[in-house]
Amino acid sequence: MKNPLKDISVYIIEDELLICNVLCEVLNEIPGCSVAGGSTSGKNALKDISDKKPDIIFVDIKLMDENGFDLIATIKEKYPAIKILVLSGYCNNTLIGQAIKSGASGYLTKNLTIEFISDAIKTIITSTEFYTPPNCKINIDEIMKDLSFYPNQYTVTKREKEILLLIANEYSTKEISEKLGISEKTVRNHKSNMMQRLAIKSDAGLIKYAYHMALI
Repeated sequence: MKNPLKDISVYIIEDELLICNVLCEVLNEIPGCSVAGGSTSGKNALKDISDKKPDIIFVDIKLMDENGFDLIATIKEKYPAIKILVLSGYCNNTLIGQAIKSGASGYLTKNLTIEFISDAIKTIITSTEFYTPPNCKINIDEIMKDLSFYPNQYTVTKREKEILLLIANEYSTKEISEKLGISEKTVRNHKSNMMQRLAIKSDAGLIKYAYHMALI
Protein backbone atom coordinates (compact mmCIF):
# COMPACT_ATOMS: atom_id res chain seq x y z
CA MET A 1 0.00 0.00 0.00
CA LYS A 2 1.35 3.42 -0.94
CA ASN A 3 2.39 5.62 1.94
CA PRO A 4 0.05 8.68 1.84
CA LEU A 5 2.67 10.71 3.69
CA LYS A 6 5.42 10.20 1.11
CA ASP A 7 7.41 13.36 0.39
CA ILE A 8 5.20 15.65 2.50
CA SER A 9 6.96 18.85 3.49
CA VAL A 10 5.82 20.64 6.63
CA TYR A 11 6.49 24.05 8.13
CA ILE A 12 5.97 25.11 11.74
CA ILE A 13 4.89 28.50 13.08
CA GLU A 14 5.13 28.44 16.87
CA ASP A 15 6.13 31.42 18.99
CA GLU A 16 7.95 29.36 21.64
CA LEU A 17 11.34 28.46 20.21
CA LEU A 18 11.76 25.32 22.28
CA ILE A 19 8.40 23.90 21.19
CA CYS A 20 9.13 24.88 17.60
CA ASN A 21 12.44 23.00 17.68
CA VAL A 22 10.90 19.96 19.37
CA LEU A 23 8.11 19.83 16.78
CA CYS A 24 10.67 19.97 14.00
CA GLU A 25 12.41 16.94 15.48
CA VAL A 26 9.14 15.06 16.05
CA LEU A 27 7.82 15.68 12.54
CA ASN A 28 11.10 14.60 10.97
CA GLU A 29 10.61 11.24 12.69
CA ILE A 30 7.31 10.61 10.85
CA PRO A 31 8.00 8.41 7.77
CA GLY A 32 7.43 10.36 4.56
CA CYS A 33 7.52 13.77 6.23
CA SER A 34 10.29 16.34 6.11
CA VAL A 35 10.46 19.70 7.84
CA ALA A 36 10.91 22.55 5.38
CA GLY A 37 11.47 25.06 8.15
CA GLY A 38 10.04 26.79 11.17
CA SER A 39 9.60 30.23 12.64
CA THR A 40 8.55 31.89 15.88
CA SER A 41 7.24 34.89 13.94
CA GLY A 42 4.19 34.94 11.68
CA LYS A 43 5.60 37.81 9.63
CA ASN A 44 8.94 36.09 9.08
CA ALA A 45 7.16 32.84 8.28
CA LEU A 46 5.24 34.46 5.41
CA LYS A 47 8.52 35.36 3.71
CA ASP A 48 9.90 31.86 4.27
CA ILE A 49 6.76 30.13 3.00
CA SER A 50 6.89 32.00 -0.30
CA ASP A 51 10.25 30.35 -1.01
CA LYS A 52 9.72 26.88 0.44
CA LYS A 53 6.06 26.24 -0.50
CA PRO A 54 5.42 23.46 2.07
CA ASP A 55 2.50 21.06 1.73
CA ILE A 56 1.34 21.55 5.32
CA ILE A 57 1.83 24.32 7.86
CA PHE A 58 1.35 23.95 11.60
CA VAL A 59 0.18 27.28 13.04
CA ASP A 60 -0.02 28.17 16.72
CA ILE A 61 -3.00 30.50 17.08
CA LYS A 62 -1.42 32.27 20.04
CA LEU A 63 1.41 34.22 18.39
CA MET A 64 3.15 37.26 19.82
CA ASP A 65 3.37 39.29 16.61
CA GLU A 66 0.36 38.07 14.67
CA ASN A 67 -3.28 37.05 15.01
CA GLY A 68 -3.04 33.33 14.32
CA PHE A 69 -6.35 33.07 12.50
CA ASP A 70 -5.65 36.16 10.40
CA LEU A 71 -2.32 34.59 9.49
CA ILE A 72 -4.08 31.39 8.40
CA ALA A 73 -6.49 33.38 6.22
CA THR A 74 -3.57 35.26 4.65
CA ILE A 75 -1.68 32.05 3.89
CA LYS A 76 -4.77 30.43 2.35
CA GLU A 77 -5.41 33.50 0.21
CA LYS A 78 -1.85 33.51 -1.14
CA TYR A 79 -1.30 29.74 -1.26
CA PRO A 80 -4.68 27.97 -1.40
CA ALA A 81 -3.11 24.55 -2.00
CA ILE A 82 -1.27 24.59 1.31
CA LYS A 83 -3.04 22.68 4.09
CA ILE A 84 -3.00 24.14 7.59
CA LEU A 85 -3.19 22.45 10.98
CA VAL A 86 -3.95 24.69 13.94
CA LEU A 87 -1.92 24.19 17.11
CA SER A 88 -3.46 25.22 20.43
CA GLY A 89 -3.49 24.46 24.10
CA TYR A 90 -7.23 25.11 24.06
CA CYS A 91 -10.14 23.30 22.45
CA ASN A 92 -13.68 24.66 22.19
CA ASN A 93 -16.41 25.25 19.60
CA THR A 94 -15.56 28.93 19.19
CA LEU A 95 -11.91 28.33 18.35
CA ILE A 96 -12.62 25.40 16.04
CA GLY A 97 -15.39 27.34 14.31
CA GLN A 98 -12.97 30.18 13.69
CA ALA A 99 -10.32 27.74 12.48
CA ILE A 100 -12.74 26.41 9.88
CA LYS A 101 -13.75 29.93 8.82
CA SER A 102 -10.10 30.93 8.45
CA GLY A 103 -9.40 28.05 6.08
CA ALA A 104 -7.63 25.53 8.32
CA SER A 105 -7.92 21.83 7.53
CA GLY A 106 -7.57 20.58 11.08
CA TYR A 107 -7.12 21.43 14.73
CA LEU A 108 -4.58 19.91 17.12
CA THR A 109 -4.14 20.31 20.84
CA LYS A 110 -0.60 20.30 22.18
CA ASN A 111 -0.91 17.13 24.27
CA LEU A 112 -1.11 14.66 21.39
CA THR A 113 1.15 11.73 20.63
CA ILE A 114 3.20 11.45 17.44
CA GLU A 115 0.72 8.83 16.21
CA PHE A 116 -2.15 11.30 16.34
CA ILE A 117 -0.07 13.99 14.64
CA SER A 118 0.74 11.52 11.87
CA ASP A 119 -2.95 10.64 11.58
CA ALA A 120 -3.87 14.31 11.32
CA ILE A 121 -1.38 14.88 8.50
CA LYS A 122 -2.62 11.79 6.68
CA THR A 123 -6.25 12.88 7.06
CA ILE A 124 -5.87 16.38 5.68
CA ILE A 125 -3.61 15.25 2.82
CA THR A 126 -5.92 12.47 1.63
CA SER A 127 -9.37 13.95 2.31
CA THR A 128 -11.35 17.15 2.77
CA GLU A 129 -12.52 16.07 6.21
CA PHE A 130 -11.74 18.60 8.97
CA TYR A 131 -9.51 16.90 11.51
CA THR A 132 -9.99 17.18 15.27
CA PRO A 133 -8.10 15.09 17.82
CA PRO A 134 -9.91 12.33 19.70
CA ASN A 135 -9.40 14.08 23.05
CA CYS A 136 -11.25 17.18 21.81
CA LYS A 137 -14.91 16.21 22.10
CA ILE A 138 -16.35 18.54 19.47
CA ASN A 139 -19.34 18.01 17.19
CA ILE A 140 -18.08 19.33 13.85
CA ASP A 141 -21.48 18.86 12.21
CA GLU A 142 -23.05 21.23 14.72
CA ILE A 143 -20.34 23.84 14.12
CA MET A 144 -20.65 23.54 10.34
CA LYS A 145 -24.42 24.16 10.46
CA ASP A 146 -23.90 27.83 11.17
CA LEU A 147 -20.35 29.13 11.03
CA SER A 148 -21.64 32.71 11.26
CA PHE A 149 -22.45 31.97 14.90
CA TYR A 150 -18.75 31.93 15.74
CA PRO A 151 -17.26 35.43 15.99
CA ASN A 152 -13.81 36.43 14.85
CA GLN A 153 -11.35 35.08 17.37
CA TYR A 154 -9.72 38.36 18.17
CA THR A 155 -12.19 41.16 18.69
CA VAL A 156 -9.72 43.08 20.83
CA THR A 157 -6.79 45.29 19.83
CA LYS A 158 -3.14 44.58 20.58
CA ARG A 159 -3.23 47.09 23.45
CA GLU A 160 -6.42 45.56 24.84
CA LYS A 161 -4.79 42.14 24.69
CA GLU A 162 -1.84 43.48 26.73
CA ILE A 163 -4.26 44.84 29.31
CA LEU A 164 -6.17 41.54 29.44
CA LEU A 165 -2.94 39.67 30.14
CA LEU A 166 -2.05 42.03 32.99
CA ILE A 167 -5.57 41.82 34.46
CA ALA A 168 -5.29 38.03 34.38
CA ASN A 169 -2.00 38.36 36.32
CA GLU A 170 -3.80 40.44 38.99
CA TYR A 171 -2.25 43.82 38.19
CA SER A 172 -4.23 46.83 39.41
CA THR A 173 -5.29 49.65 37.10
CA LYS A 174 -2.46 51.80 38.50
CA GLU A 175 0.11 49.03 37.98
CA ILE A 176 -1.12 48.43 34.41
CA SER A 177 -0.81 52.13 33.58
CA GLU A 178 2.74 52.23 34.95
CA LYS A 179 3.78 49.04 33.16
CA LEU A 180 2.37 50.11 29.77
CA GLY A 181 3.27 53.80 30.10
CA ILE A 182 -0.31 55.03 29.70
CA SER A 183 -2.64 56.89 32.05
CA GLU A 184 -5.01 55.14 34.44
CA LYS A 185 -7.88 56.82 32.59
CA THR A 186 -6.71 55.22 29.33
CA VAL A 187 -6.58 51.81 31.00
CA ARG A 188 -10.11 52.27 32.33
CA ASN A 189 -11.31 53.42 28.89
CA HIS A 190 -9.83 50.31 27.24
CA LYS A 191 -11.50 48.07 29.82
CA SER A 192 -14.81 49.90 29.45
CA ASN A 193 -14.68 49.63 25.65
CA MET A 194 -14.00 45.89 25.82
CA MET A 195 -16.75 45.28 28.34
CA GLN A 196 -19.28 47.24 26.29
CA ARG A 197 -18.31 45.63 22.98
CA LEU A 198 -18.22 42.11 24.40
CA ALA A 199 -21.20 42.51 26.75
CA ILE A 200 -19.02 41.66 29.77
CA LYS A 201 -19.65 43.17 33.21
CA SER A 202 -16.52 42.51 35.27
CA ASP A 203 -12.77 41.88 35.26
CA ALA A 204 -13.51 38.22 35.98
CA GLY A 205 -15.67 38.12 32.85
CA LEU A 206 -12.85 39.63 30.79
CA ILE A 207 -10.42 37.01 32.08
CA LYS A 208 -12.87 34.21 31.30
CA TYR A 209 -13.33 35.57 27.76
CA ALA A 210 -9.58 35.87 27.25
CA TYR A 211 -8.95 32.26 28.25
CA HIS A 212 -11.90 30.99 26.21
CA MET A 213 -10.57 32.74 23.12
CA ALA A 214 -6.96 31.64 23.79
CA LEU A 215 -5.82 35.25 24.07
CA ILE A 216 -3.81 34.62 27.22
